[in-house]
Formats: sequence, structure tokens, C-alpha cells
Amino acid sequence: DFDTAEMTKWMDKKAKNPVYNNEQIEDMVREGLEKLYTFQNGDGGFGWWTGFSSDPYMSAYVVHGLLLARDAKYQVNSSVLERALQFLSSKYKTEDIYYDRLYISYVLSMAKAIKPNQLEPLFVKRDTFNSYGKALLSLSYANLGDKTKADLICQNLKSFAIINQDSQTASWDNDQAWYWHWYGDRIETNSFILKAFLKSRPNDNIVPMLAKWLITNREGNHWYSTKDTANTIYALSDYAVINKETSPDYTLSVLYNNKVIKKIKVNKDNMFTFDNQITLNDEQLASGTGKLTIKKEGKGSLYYSASLKYFSLEENIKAASSQLSVKREYFKLTEKKDKDQHIIYDKTPVSYDQVVKSGDLFEVKLTLKANNDYEYLIFEDMKPSGFEATDLKSGYVYQNGISLNKELRDEKVVFFMNNFPQGTQVLTYKLRAEIPGKFHVLPHKAYAMYAPKVRAISDEMKVQVTD
Repeated sequence: DFDTAEMTKWMDKKAKNPVYNNEQIEDMVREGLEKLYTFQNGDGGFGWWTGFSSDPYMSAYVVHGLLLARDAKYQVNSSVLERALQFLSSKYKTEDIYYDRLYISYVLSMAKAIKPNQLEPLFVKRDTFNSYGKALLSLSYANLGDKTKADLICQNLKSFAIINQDSQTASWDNDQAWYWHWYGDRIETNSFILKAFLKSRPNDNIVPMLAKWLITNREGNHWYSTKDTANTIYALSDYAVINKETSPDYTLSVLYNNKVIKKIKVNKDNMFTFDNQITLNDEQLASGTGKLTIKKEGKGSLYYSASLKYFSLEENIKAASSQLSVKREYFKLTEKKDKDQHIIYDKTPVSYDQVVKSGDLFEVKLTLKANNDYEYLIFEDMKPSGFEATDLKSGYVYQNGISLNKELRDEKVVFFMNNFPQGTQVLTYKLRAEIPGKFHVLPHKAYAMYAPKVRAISDEMKVQVTD
């Protein structure tokens, strides 16, 4: 029972998806590698963006990606990789942030660029590390062939597992005081613990329970952030191969209020390409109780998730914050000259729903406040549709003592900040009113790239441009 036209449309869509198109994925990997090479600094390390100084963790993250590409049989520039490994080796000896050092040791172990005895200073301190740190150390030893120490650390980890007998899941908590750092991310922590167990104790009874916990903690079709989504996929891919989950053979039926809305035969040939999404619109989701039933007949594992998307129609959206706050102000700039004939500007605040003229110049002022020291932050300032930024080129900028990468996009101006010390920071840029009309200015969005719950929005604005 399927619509031929709909199936053809779905397969066309799949064919354009690089995940299912080898030629496209090859081009993307080549382009990505070439772009990464241009980001390498003279010392062999990498920053978050071009122009940023080399960051030990970000450098390790890049090398991790290069090694994964090499292991997947892609051609990786050996000079770039060797220089980056040399940079990491030097930082491993001097890095005083233990979690950065643990991650560096794991990446170096992937390349066999570190010896087991060099891990000894970390091993003697293993009881002071959180679950993520222990998983990294276990993986480092496993990569270097020391199965005894790798297994010992996993045994220790197992004693701290949180077992839920009702759901048959297992997981680990982390130090929530540091949840905005990569080593405090709970999803990523459990992904690396799964990888550690798969390396040292693949037959442990806790392994399928941990895999199930990761699956059930998706948020729709992803996990917490882009980064931990990737790391979870790496771990679950290893799990699927080791547990021979790549040869399903079953019929899947999905019913809503006892009516079949989709029925599919799933096997090893189509397990990654079959139409696996069902969307129920507001008309189908009538008021009252609805019952969704999923049936499987045959062998193989079935994983599923459900998500709800909705939006608000309210006007004049107000600011909200979680660990960050942002205040956005518009100022009309009126050009004049000082006594030395230098061009300066008078600044006049712009009020909500104010009328301005096409050609007027404005400064956007973003006052940002952080309750803690944060890393890898993004500030997305939505532009009024009739306005354009006066700057013409994206790239590195330096404002008020802080390095930033600024991107000029059609619908917004985006700032990327590597580090945001606790306190207040001010960012500014200029816009020019161009197209006449009445425009909503959607709230500014500020958030931590790898800890999205550290976020804030500003007040909405409205503005009218006359010819």
C-alpha cells in the first residue's frame, strides 16, 4: 500500500542527500580537508577560525577528524597531520587543564604518537577524573594495546553506572558544575563510555543498556548539539557493527488510532535509505487522545523517536535568558565633522516601531552578559528585511579586547567568540535602511555552540522604512 509518485519523490530526495551519494560525499570530504589545511597556523595548531591563535582542544578536535578521514581511506595531507601531531605532543607535556590533556592523549593514541608510559601521570590521577575523563584514558590505553589498564578503568566506570531496571538502560552522570564545557556534556560522556566498553568489554551486559539510553535520549533526529550528535553516531556505528545490527529483516507497520499510515519491509539493502519519517499535521492530530502504534514482525533491532514542532503567534517577543543575557539597541547615526574635519556621528536611540528613511545609517549595539566563563559562543543578530550591513567582507575582527569571527549573511550578522570571560561585553556593527516597508526585527539569539541550553534572546523590534 504505497503511492508510486510519493515513493519516487522520496527516492529523488534521497539521491540528492550526500549521505547516500558516494560522489557527493567524496567531493564534500575533499573540500572540507582542503579548507582545514588553510586554517592551520604556523605552529601546527588550529584555532576555532582563521586568525585565532592555536587552541589545544580545537587542534586535537581537528586532528581527530583528520585521523578518522585517514582511517576511512581518504587521502590526508601527511605534512599537515605531522605538524599538527607535533603541536599536540608539545601541548600534552605542558597543558595544565587535565581534560584537554586527556583528550589530546586520546587523539595522539589514535595515531600511535604517544607511548603507554607517557600516560602514567594521568593513570595515577584517574580517580579524580569525571566519567568522560576516565573513558578517554581507557580508550587511550586500548588504542596503544594496554588492554589490562583499559579494562581496569572500565571496571571502575561500571561501579558508577546509573541502572534503570524498568527501561533496561544504563548511563553515567557528570559534574554538572561544568556542563557548559565539552567534558561536562552528558550525551558525549555516555557516547565515549560506550566506545570504551566496546574496545575493552564488548560483551559486558551493560553495553546494550547504554546503547539503548543513547537512542532514547535523542531530541527528534539529533542529540544535544552538533558535536555530541556526531560522537554518538560514531559510538552507535561501532555498536551496530560489533553486534551485527546491519542485517535486519522485518516488516514495520505504523498505525495512528488503529489506522495503518505506513507499512515497510526493512532489510540490509534499504535499512539506511527507506522512507523512515512520518509527519502528522495539525488536522490529523485532532483534539482528544490519539494512539500511535509501532509494530515489528521479523528479526532485527528497531529504534524510533517522536518529536513535536510548534510556533507562537504572539507579537513583541520579550527577552529571555539562561546563563547568558543580551540587550540589543539601535542608534540612528547622523554624520558630522569634528574640529579637525574628521567624520564622527551623533547617535540617536531608535524606539520600538519607529519610522526611519531609506538611506539612514544605524549602529546596532549588543550588550552581552555571561554568568560564568564560557567557550565557543555564537551571537546571531537577525536583520530587518529592508536593511543591509555596511561591511562587505566576513572574517576576523577585534572588538573591545576580544577576538571574533564575523559572518555577513542574507538574514543575519553572526559573531563567533572563542572565549567569553564572566562579565559584560559589547559588540557593534552598522546597518543601512534600504527597502521601504514595515519590518519585524526578530530577537537576537546568543548560545554556546556545544552547550545550546546556555542561551539567550533579546527583545523583538519593529521598524518602518519610508522612501
